[in-house]
Amino acid sequence: MPEPLISAGTVRRLWIGETELYRQHLLRLDAQSRRNRFGGAVSDEFIRRYSGPSAPNGAVIYGFFVEGVLRGAAELRLLARAGEAEAALSIERAWQSRGVGTALLERVLLAARNRKIEHLHMLCLTEIAACSDSRGNSTHS
Repeated sequence: MPEPLISAGTVRRLWIGETELYRQHLLRLDAQSRRNRFGGAVSDEFIRRYSGPSAPNGAVIYGFFVEGVLRGAAELRLLARAGEAEAALSIERAWQSRGVGTALLERVLLAARNRKIEHLHMLCLTEIAACSDSRGNSTHS
């Protein structure tokens, strides 16, 4: 049974000057959480490159903050084809199954609607029960 979302947490957009917060969050992910986010094992070096200064590069990133520390993030990245985007979530182990992913996904869905996105792609590994349960299958677009 999921625990309730901690009331002290806040969901808000990350700004261009906050890429270091995003990098530190991704580096804190354990091996399974990294696999869930990136679809496979990734190294610290991969995360440093992925979350470098150009990381936002048109992406909209929302974060879940607890006492000023980023504990979860949701990305919305526009794709080359007009009207399409990709969504991705990353949540630190201690904050999983507490409603953080739902809150972040709701924010990304609103951002996608506001940008007139008609097709939103999100890949979920079959072992991510919350993702599968909430969408009825393991891959949703």
